This record gives sequence, C-alpha cells and structure tokens, in this order.
Amino acid sequence: MTYAALTAELDALLHELEFTPDLPLDELTQKVQRAYALIGEGRAHLRAAEEAVTRVIDAFGEEEEDEEDDDPITTTAALDEQDDE
Repeated sequence: MTYAALTAELDALLHELEFTPDLPLDELTQKVQRAYALIGEGRAHLRAAEEAVTRVIDAFGEEEEDEEDDDPITTTAALDEQDDE
C-alpha cells in the first residue's frame, strides 16, 4: 500500500471514529486496531524513506570528496601545505 493510500484510509477511519459516537463496540475495536496497524505501516514507510534519503546524501557526499581528491587545485594546495610543514 502506498503512503498516500495509507494516510487516506487512516484519515477516513479517524473521521469515522470522531463523528460516529454510537459505533458498536466490536466495530469500534476493529477500526481502532486497523488504525493502529496503519500507523505502524506508515512509520515503516517513513523509516524506509529516511534511510533512502540518507543513502543518497551519503553517496553524494562521497562523490564530492572524490571530486575534491581529483581536483588539481585542491591537491596542489594540500601538497603545498605539506611542503610548508
């Protein structure tokens, strides 16, 4: 289930729970359990997205470091600093 579909279903459930005060207890219990499951699934989606973004950022940072290592100006400046020591 997509995150958008998940949040839409959760919103509908919460709306129903809020505006249907005379829900039968069994139905109420079922809806609360479903909402809890959707919240858990949503958290999993968010964790996966966070991990994916972190991997991209880390990879981008590594690429920038590699580019700096290949940059003759940066490399020459670093060598000059070593010579000065």
